[in-house]
Amino acid sequence: IRLLTLASERSDDPLHGRLLPTFLHDGQSNYRDISYCWGEPVLSSHINTEGTEYRNTLSLSNALKRFRGEGDMVFLWCDSLCINQVDIEEHNWQVTMMADVYEQVSSVVIWLGEACKWMKLLKCLSNVPTENLATDLKRFCADPLASFRGGEDIVNALRRFLGAPYFQRLWLFQELALGRNIIF
Repeated sequence: IRLLTLASERSDDPLHGRLLPTFLHDGQSNYRDISYCWGEPVLSSHINTEGTEYRNTLSLSNALKRFRGEGDMVFLWCDSLCINQVDIEEHNWQVTMMADVYEQVSSVVIWLGEACKWMKLLKCLSNVPTENLATDLKRFCADPLASFRGGEDIVNALRRFLGAPYFQRLWLFQELALGRNIIF
C-alpha cells in the first residue's frame, strides 16, 4: 500500500507531502485512516507530493489540513490518494485489501466537516443526564421527545447528524468495525 506523510505546517498552508510505499503486513500499524465523505465530486483542491500534483476534493483537503501533524511526522491512509484511482487493475487489487488496511490502522480519524455544524447536537447531548444511563436510554427509546428536556431538539439534531452524507458511505461499516481507536 501507499501511505501519505504530510509536511507539518500551519493549517492554512498549502498541502505538501510524500506517498511512501510500504508493506501492509510488516507489523507496523503506525498509520491513521482518514475516514471522510468525498463530498462534491469536484476536484477543486490539490496536494503536491514531491513534484507530482494530485487533485482532490475540498472535503479531503480540509480533513488533511486539520489532521496533519504539528511537529511530528504523521502517516495517513486515505483512499483517494493512497490508491491509484487511474490504474483500474491496481485499484481493484487494492480494494480487495481494504479489510487488512482497516484492521492494521493505529486509529480511524473521522472527518464530518467543520465542527460548528454539529455544535448544537453536541450541546444537546452534553445536557443529557448520565447518572443512570441504562434507564435514561430505555426511556429515550420508548419516547424520545418526552425523555429529556429539549428532547425534540436532540432527536432533530440526531436525525440531521445521522442523515449526513458521511453515514451513507459504502466503506463506513468496515472502517468502524475493523478499525481501532475511532476519533471524531
